[in-house]
Parts: sequence; structure tokens; C-alpha cells
Amino acid sequence: GGTVVFTDFDGTRFTGQWELQGDNKLVLKNLTPQPTGTSGTIEFTISDFTDTSMTLTRTTVNAKTGGTVNVYQLVGK
Repeated sequence: GGTVVFTDFDGTRFTGQWELQGDNKLVLKNLTPQPTGTSGTIEFTISDFTDTSMTLTRTTVNAKTGGTVNVYQLVGK
């Protein structure tokens, strides 16, 4: 794990720590300020991991996006 800066879709930035749990779970914890509807923790399932990209699916709904489960595609440069 280490330090993380998570930027939500509306541009709000949260800082905290990240850790991997097993091979397919990413946990962002101790986020400040606390994202809406969380206790400072957001969890993602990791899928489609390659050398150049990774798909993260949030395990809980995001209140800011109307209660939807969000999917993020991270692509390396």
C-alpha cells in the first residue's frame, strides 16, 4: 500500500491510503475529506488487468452519480 489521491468525476480530490486485498480487490481508506456516503473507504474489484490497462469496478454505489455503480478504466502512457 501507499498514499493515494482519488479524484471523483466532479473534480473533488480525496487523499488517503491504498491497499490490495488478494489479487482482485483495491481498497482506498482513510480518505479525507470523506466521500459522500462512505466512512472514508471505497473498494473496487480489479478486472481485465494487463501491462497497459486495468478496469476497476466500485463495489458500492456512488451517491454523486445517482446511486450507480461506477466502472473506471485506467490506461498507462
